[in-house]
Amino acid sequence: MQAGNPWVPAGLRTDVVVVDGSVYVRLEGELDLATAPDLWRACEVLDGQLEPGRSVFVDVAHLQFLDAAGLGTLVRLRNRVRAAGADLSVLEPSPVVRRVLQHARLDALVDDTAAAEGGSAHC
Repeated sequence: MQAGNPWVPAGLRTDVVVVDGSVYVRLEGELDLATAPDLWRACEVLDGQLEPGRSVFVDVAHLQFLDAAGLGTLVRLRNRVRAAGADLSVLEPSPVVRRVLQHARLDALVDDTAAAEGGSAHC
């Protein structure tokens, strides 16, 4: 039996949907140096959806890994959303992803109340 190559990126699945005036970006897999450009390209569809007062929720409940490149892409996305006058929140980070966000001092992006109200159920 041959083991898989642990250095091959697992990939990232990105779904972007608009529900009740809010934008939900659901991430599944790994957000790292290899996949960060995929998230950025997927979020280009946001340009037509962003408007002042709109909420953008990034559901990371199924994100298994997050590195510095992924963090940088989340910051770029937050800046893009804020420039349009909208708000960005991160939903349901796993303990590992939450710890990375805390170390990067980005844990203020986490919205535990939206998750408790079923925010990721829309994705």
